Amino acid sequence: MTASVIPIEQVAGVYEAEFRLPTVTAFNRLEASPRTTDFTRSLRAEVRDAMWMITRQWQLGEFQGEDAATPVGARILSIQQQVDRTSIGTGPVQPYDDSIPLETRVEREQLVGDLGLAIEIARSYWKLNPGVVAANRGALIKKYALTFAPDPNDYAGTQLYAAAQTRWWNGYAMYVDMTTAGVTPPRSRFQDWLDGEATISAVDKTTLDGLAASLIAWFSRTYSQPAASENAWKTRQLEYGFSVATAPAPQAVLVADEYYQGRVDWYSFDLDTRQSMLNPGETVPTTPPDNEVLSSFIPTPIGFKGMPNPRFWQMEENQTDFGAIGTTPA
Repeated sequence: MTASVIPIEQVAGVYEAEFRLPTVTAFNRLEASPRTTDFTRSLRAEVRDAMWMITRQWQLGEFQGEDAATPVGARILSIQQQVDRTSIGTGPVQPYDDSIPLETRVEREQLVGDLGLAIEIARSYWKLNPGVVAANRGALIKKYALTFAPDPNDYAGTQLYAAAQTRWWNGYAMYVDMTTAGVTPPRSRFQDWLDGEATISAVDKTTLDGLAASLIAWFSRTYSQPAASENAWKTRQLEYGFSVATAPAPQAVLVADEYYQGRVDWYSFDLDTRQSMLNPGETVPTTPPDNEVLSSFIPTPIGFKGMPNPRFWQMEENQTDFGAIGTTPA
């Protein structure tokens, strides 16, 4: 019997192919370790090679610029136009109402008469005249009973419903009756109910009817409700979309297709010269109006405390206290 010898190279190759050798990777963190408390020389930003800086300016084309001086005067020709119409989502063109913030008009949604809103309106109605409303609480609860079914997993909702079921009524349903025409308009359905309710005295009926106008005014101040055609929300993009435009003289259309910030600003819009927002019968005039404004002024550099200078070797004014900079973790 003859024994054969296998070279060590073949054995190593088979071993590496069948098994993976574990490895440990380590990194070293480099940190500055100052040995002094005097940083005067470091803050000087001393120039060691001025020629290198000049050549870098030449490579970046700074010597070819034509704006190397400070202007002594400037003039700006602007066109001023006032927004007078808007379109919420895909809705029709409507007049721009500056009494309502644009954010409110874009983001508002139709309220749903949930349990919290129903109790809030009922409490607000009670606060208008606690004595008369409390005296007729039973009739209100009987007419506008709380018929909600909170989710059993909603602990706060079930507790609120249990506490308010015998004390409060559905104020939202009452508000809907106050704002809905009854059998003989302009009387409302709420007034029709008061007329046929035998448990309420004639004096209290007059008082409760008079409180309806105050409750409707409070609701209008507290909640802004959109029209049926106003819906700017985009479900797929989780954004709002709307447009505003000026009068056609000529018209400027500003489109906000991706608004989500919660505050409308200039960067929310894009100028779209391809579309127009015209009302029926409107036409774009052939000649633009005389609304150009020429402003002349002396420009000055804008600055603020701690603002860096455009050159590294030019140190800022001594307005920053380096010793007061907090270095501890937030």
